[in-house]
Amino acid sequence: MCSAGNKATVWLRFWGPSNRPCSASPCTQPLYLSREIKAAHLLYFVIKDHPFSDGNKGIGSFLFLLYLHQEDMAARIGDAGLTALALLVAESLLVNKDLLVRLVVNLLMES
Repeated sequence: MCSAGNKATVWLRFWGPSNRPCSASPCTQPLYLSREIKAAHLLYFVIKDHPFSDGNKGIGSFLFLLYLHQEDMAARIGDAGLTALALLVAESLLVNKDLLVRLVVNLLMES
């Protein structure tokens, strides 16, 4: 089993192995099974976990859009919609995480 404290392992589990051959370790399997789920978690965790001292909603929204662009995923969400979504995530309770992730995934699936 992977140690949660190893940043390289967490990075590898989130993004998946880049161009390295997959080993037998369970840590080399992607943590999220679809691009939509990965994008939703990226938005949620950057906003809720406050990795930056300021601007987490804006940075999280930017990284969300950047990831969608890198994956060639069309996002039919405007500036006002993305702002509302970021504020909804920021003001939500932690117990509603799965609900918000499903909301973002459904928005991406409809695009």
